[in-house]
Amino acid sequence: MKRIMFVALGFLLVGSLVAATHPFWGILFFTSFEGCHYKADQPLVGQNGWVGLDTPDAFKVVKGWHEARCGRKAVCCLGGDLEAMEPPNEWLLSTACEKLVEFDPPQSPAVVYVQADVRLLGPDTGTGPGDDLLSLNFMARNAKELGAGRAPWFYLSSNGCAYANAWDNGVATYYKFETPIKFGKWNTLAMVLNYKTHMCTFEVNHRAIGSLPFGGPGEQFTSVLLEMCAWNHPSFDATAYKASVDNILVLTWPAR
Repeated sequence: MKRIMFVALGFLLVGSLVAATHPFWGILFFTSFEGCHYKADQPLVGQNGWVGLDTPDAFKVVKGWHEARCGRKAVCCLGGDLEAMEPPNEWLLSTACEKLVEFDPPQSPAVVYVQADVRLLGPDTGTGPGDDLLSLNFMARNAKELGAGRAPWFYLSSNGCAYANAWDNGVATYYKFETPIKFGKWNTLAMVLNYKTHMCTFEVNHRAIGSLPFGGPGEQFTSVLLEMCAWNHPSFDATAYKASVDNILVLTWPAR
């Protein structure tokens, strides 16, 4: 009971701080995967509007104090549940699911804040992008269709780092702002998307690590996407990994 009261107080405090800084803020979406909208031991896809893009049963709602950042439920994906997304002679294994978020943007451009608590369990594969053999990806999407020019996103990598990434008018930027993370521990990733400047500021554990251009004219926020990817290489065992996500929050306020 004390833990639940503490968590609730924490969300109220965060909301109060955001409201004080941005008097026109609004919550577009929030879930901690608790309550009747999410059933434990079931795929995330099909619950509360989540849709599957690849391997729809891979992300599951799990229950237990040790599984969640707070409360008793979270979402997890096991490396052993990934399926090949390319012909057998290719290396990529992947799964993804998406939640569309209703957003009626103001006439003036908006700022959208997207945050999630994430955790990656498994062995550390080394340092640098060359050792990024598996990643938990958290995206802020700008269109219902997958493709270039549609998202800024994070890699939470098996090499013990977070990387920021973005598409800007079809040109991709990868592996920016290499930032050590608490491997095997919960980390808070956030993206602040300014649709007036088309710049996204990335935050790791409440610290800004840098900004990248994203999207293009006329684009607007549409959804959040969770993805787990790995390289299907004989020397790498993806089954040793588990990715977890909790407390997804999306806020908005008018850009200035």
